[in-house]
Amino acid sequence: RLQGDEISEDAIRVFTRFYQDTYLRRSGHIGYLNEAFFQQLRQDMSARMLLVKAVCDGHCQGMALCFVGENTLYGRYWGGLPVSGLHFETCYYQGMEFCIDHQLAVFEPGVQGEYKVSRGFRPERVHSLHYLERQDLRDAIARYITEEKNLITANLDHYRARLPFRDTKKPE
Repeated sequence: RLQGDEISEDAIRVFTRFYQDTYLRRSGHIGYLNEAFFQQLRQDMSARMLLVKAVCDGHCQGMALCFVGENTLYGRYWGGLPVSGLHFETCYYQGMEFCIDHQLAVFEPGVQGEYKVSRGFRPERVHSLHYLERQDLRDAIARYITEEKNLITANLDHYRARLPFRDTKKPE
C-alpha cells in the first residue's frame, strides 16, 4: 500500500495503463480518465490517496486507487491483469485491512456490483448533485431518476437480506 510521497509519477503511469486496459476489456473502450488527470491528483492530493499495488514474482499485476477521508476510505478506480481474485484483493480486502489498521469507521467501496453484498458491504443510498444547463436534458434525466429510484428501493431489501451477517441498522 502506497500513500503520499510513496506514490511516484511512475506508479501513476503504471496504474493508468492498468485502468485503461481493464476498462477496454470490460467495455470495449478506454476509460474516461487519462494519465494527466491521475498525475494531477497525485500532485494535488497525494496525502489523501491510497494506491494498493499487487506484485507477484517482482512484476506488478494490478492496482487499486482509493481516497482517505477523515473517517472513511473511498474505493474508486482499479485496473489489473485478468487474474482470479486480484480485483477483490486489491479493491476490497486490502481496503478493509487499511481501515482496521488506521481505525477508519467506514469503507465505501464504490458504486455497482451486487457481488459486494456477499462480501459484507451493505447497500446504501447515495446522493449526487449535478446541474444541467438544458431543460430538456434535465427533464429526461429527472424521469429516468424517478424510475431508477423505484427500482433501487424495490431491490434494497433483497440485497440487504443477502448480507453475510445480521443487519441491525434500521432501513431508511
